Amino acid sequence: MDWAAMGQTVEDMVKKLYAGKTIAEVESKKINYKNRHKSYAELTSKALAQNPDVVYQAGFCTETLFAKTDFLVKNETGKYDLMEVKSKNGIRSTNKAQTLLDELSTDVSFQKYVLEKTLGEKFSGNCYVVYLNKEFLKHGEIDPKDIILQELVNNDLMTDDAIESILATMESDLSLSLEDFNKKYPYDGSDYFTYFGKEPPKKSIRTIAGIVQGKKKLLYELGKILISDLTDEDILTILSNKDGSESKSSIYMNLRKQGEEVIEKQTIKNIFDWLKFPLFFYDYETVATPIPLFDGTKPWQAATVQYSLHKMDADGTITHYENIIGLQAPDIKKVVDQFVHDVGTPQGTFIAWNKWFECSRNNETAAMYPEYKDFYDQVNAQTYDLMDIFKSMQYFHRDFSGSASIKKVLPVLTDISYDDLEVGNGWVATNLLQQIVLGTIDEKSYEATVKNLLTYCEQDTRAMVRIWEVVKSKIAI
Repeated sequence: MDWAAMGQTVEDMVKKLYAGKTIAEVESKKINYKNRHKSYAELTSKALAQNPDVVYQAGFCTETLFAKTDFLVKNETGKYDLMEVKSKNGIRSTNKAQTLLDELSTDVSFQKYVLEKTLGEKFSGNCYVVYLNKEFLKHGEIDPKDIILQELVNNDLMTDDAIESILATMESDLSLSLEDFNKKYPYDGSDYFTYFGKEPPKKSIRTIAGIVQGKKKLLYELGKILISDLTDEDILTILSNKDGSESKSSIYMNLRKQGEEVIEKQTIKNIFDWLKFPLFFYDYETVATPIPLFDGTKPWQAATVQYSLHKMDADGTITHYENIIGLQAPDIKKVVDQFVHDVGTPQGTFIAWNKWFECSRNNETAAMYPEYKDFYDQVNAQTYDLMDIFKSMQYFHRDFSGSASIKKVLPVLTDISYDDLEVGNGWVATNLLQQIVLGTIDEKSYEATVKNLLTYCEQDTRAMVRIWEVVKSKIAI
């Protein structure tokens, strides 16, 4: 996913708010990269010398600090307000105080601090966060005033003293040796890759289902990095809940002790006996962008642009259906119509992996096309999540490494692999689908790309079929 390009679409929409105003854009291509910060500031000065209404992508530096702004917009007093643009559709936490998100507060506070020292009297001191209206629903051409919101956040920002304290700490920390830095900031049990610069070891304690950050930190401090390092005492004392009850992580470890594979056969059999034929194994691929592409969608709404469907009849007959959006299609109606046609009258059971995703897309599609609301309501009511038996550890295997991801379960139970596919994961698929929707895909590779995307999505539903078959054979009682 090209996140920079995503962000640019939002900034381009913000630019439309200032139609009719003079906009000076800092010509970053002219930066002298040997002294890039000072060079950028000099180019900004030239842009400001034009006395424009708006300055886009300005940069300011002191002897030790550099800040780059999104927009500076002249207000009614003739001074410039700071406009920090985010491709988010919400900028405040969900706590009672509705505080500004920490990363936004820090970011804007630093920019304000630098602007006060460099822009001086030309800076109003007003700081706004510009973001997306999560309630906006696209219908035809987008009016930027409808989708773009801005909020004055002066009262949410850090004091100069707080910023200077952070800067002093950073400057001091930069002079520390790696050993001293690690002593001062030990691993807190959260982001292993960022801290150590590499992926965690296979079968490490990070793969234990339900283990919380604080307990991971404690285990690391005790030198317990791999699951094989843990003792029965660790399981009883560290992995149990505060009230002494078994945590999910403790259950996981106890199942490991029972053997390589543990299956609650009767429980799973009861579930499978409840499923009614035909079985529809289905999977969606989606595109989600900050500026919605299709009528009836909101910012960042995942629109279904591809599906794969394996239908299994009671006699074991399997039929595969699929569809994918066309190049620069104006809507997803063709894909939706074909899915409804392929399913027919919803009957039997629909099977997904992490059904929350598919059911959410069904609800959104029904809102876009009300004529299909009854259809999608039925599909949702009849959808079973195949992941549940692995998530709840009714089916446990050591080689799942505590995960219920289909990418972890599949190679253990079947011979199906994504390794040889041209499109091997959802991120690549989403990026290519977005290129198809926007019409930015290389024409020479278009047909091959569509073929590869169809193969990838088919693999997902075929994988579910095979997993279902393997589990069914294992629970034969």
